[in-house]
Amino acid sequence: MRYRRHRYGPDELMSKLERQVNARKHVGVPHAYMGNVVSKAQTVLSVTNVVSKSVGETASHFRRSLQPEPSTERRMRETAAKLGRKPKTADLFSAPDRGHLPANVIKLSSWAQEKCCELNFGGQLGSPDAVRRPSFEAWEGLAYLMPKARDGELAVSLCLRGDDVTKLRSDEYFSSFAEFIG
Repeated sequence: MRYRRHRYGPDELMSKLERQVNARKHVGVPHAYMGNVVSKAQTVLSVTNVVSKSVGETASHFRRSLQPEPSTERRMRETAAKLGRKPKTADLFSAPDRGHLPANVIKLSSWAQEKCCELNFGGQLGSPDAVRRPSFEAWEGLAYLMPKARDGELAVSLCLRGDDVTKLRSDEYFSSFAEFIG
């Protein structure tokens, strides 16, 4: 947001972090079920607040929105009921046009807790050193936390405009937490 805010007007522009959260346990679906059973946790803060606070303070706001809320099960059941009533057409499962999201929105999905590097494929393949998400459509504001590597390293895939990447790479504070590998 520090590098995006100059494009979007007033200082009191609100930023929104939308985090996809595994909702299986809230609706009694086994963890091994491979279907898409997610709920969205949102954190809304002013851009000024986000860029003036420390990373830890901002992260604590994000963590609070991840606390399970009693309405998660209700929201998931409402969504399932709506989908059940919709006519079954090809466009039912098509993704919306995300290329036009407001620039004050970050959509995040974390696979950091998945223990993919503990899998053993046997023979010469063995266990992976690192796991990355397959190719996906890139649109500004999309972020994925990848499964942790065996050494605990965490890769983040973040879709930004070229000028924002250039500014981020030259930011000494940001660079103290991350290494650019793109």
